[in-house]
Amino acid sequence: MSSGTPAGTPSEEPHTQPPARWGRILGTVLVVGLLLTLVVHEAVLTVFVVKGPSMEPSLHEGQRVLVWRRAAGASPGDLVVFQNPNRPEEVLIKRLLAGPSQRVAFRRGRLSVDGDPVNEPYVKPGTLEGEGRAELTVPADSYYLLGDNRAESVDSRRLGPIPFERVVGRVVRQF
Repeated sequence: MSSGTPAGTPSEEPHTQPPARWGRILGTVLVVGLLLTLVVHEAVLTVFVVKGPSMEPSLHEGQRVLVWRRAAGASPGDLVVFQNPNRPEEVLIKRLLAGPSQRVAFRRGRLSVDGDPVNEPYVKPGTLEGEGRAELTVPADSYYLLGDNRAESVDSRRLGPIPFERVVGRVVRQF
């Protein structure tokens, strides 16, 4: 003899989820997704809006940039975002031109790094290129950053080398 239900008779009702349970699942997925988005935004990627003409012709007022919140791996020519050392609430975007221990000099209106002239096709024509300190060595924990529109830029010529702890991140995309 066999016990249980006769052949062909379902032993249980099919499993169905009540509508309220699906709502809780969907709500949980949305909350987790929102939290992950906030974490990524604050810890990994963020968007900044360009203010002012200091990076023309490369960037323009109102343009947005996507910033990778790690400056590690930044190299000369990269655009970086940093806090103004004199006004920490102000965020600036400039071009990295020299890193730790490199020698920066302005000779005959041209920038040189470690004695080699820097080709700067991004610099706005007709702007002041050689204004600033005559020569300096970038400290071990800093970058030398300049705007592309030198006549309109508050950068390392005025602020000095920018310490790593002031750097927010590296621009990875412009839109």
